[in-house]
Amino acid sequence: MLLKAKGLVKDGKDDATIEATLNDAHALCKTDGVDNVSHSSTLLDIYALKIQIAEKKKNLKAQKSYFERSLPLTSAGLASNSVLGEIFRCGGRVRLFDSKYPESSQHFCEAFKNYDECRNSDGAEECLKLWVFASLLSGSPVNPFDDHRASVYLNKLALQNFSRIVKAVLGKNIENFLHAIKPALRDELVKEFVPNLQRVVQKSVFFGSCKTLF
Repeated sequence: MLLKAKGLVKDGKDDATIEATLNDAHALCKTDGVDNVSHSSTLLDIYALKIQIAEKKKNLKAQKSYFERSLPLTSAGLASNSVLGEIFRCGGRVRLFDSKYPESSQHFCEAFKNYDECRNSDGAEECLKLWVFASLLSGSPVNPFDDHRASVYLNKLALQNFSRIVKAVLGKNIENFLHAIKPALRDELVKEFVPNLQRVVQKSVFFGSCKTLF
């Protein structure tokens, strides 16, 4: 039944048909209406597919619910890297929208590593960009590109600019930041988070100047 649902997603069938199939499969993995952890691997597959549908519908509330229910299963099941990548990417996004930046950064890091492991370069690149923003918004002094997996992606022009953003923020160089952030304003993935990052940088530079004065 789950294979049928995966096939429907791949074939682009209507969401109602897919969701009905997923709900049938989900019911078989429950005991007394509660997820049975002995079926954790199958449940993670189901939640990953449900997350895809919820994201397509731009239903952040549903995405958050599916992530919260799937997170405890990630340490119990033997899910594929692609499934874990999907789940942690979802977690990163919902935490980012909730302004829970340290958690968001951690989830995007996990999503990036899982996508990289299964050689999904598009998914890895997307999560790396979001990991950078979540990390900087959290105030972390760590450069995500210091990770050996992430450094490999510096051969991509778009990510070279993200590296410049990180260096400018961590170095508190406002001029370099203002120059490096301009391309991000045209990036559909992160542009809505640019104003928040600008405020973080301005605050950091302001307090840095105050310390110098006093």
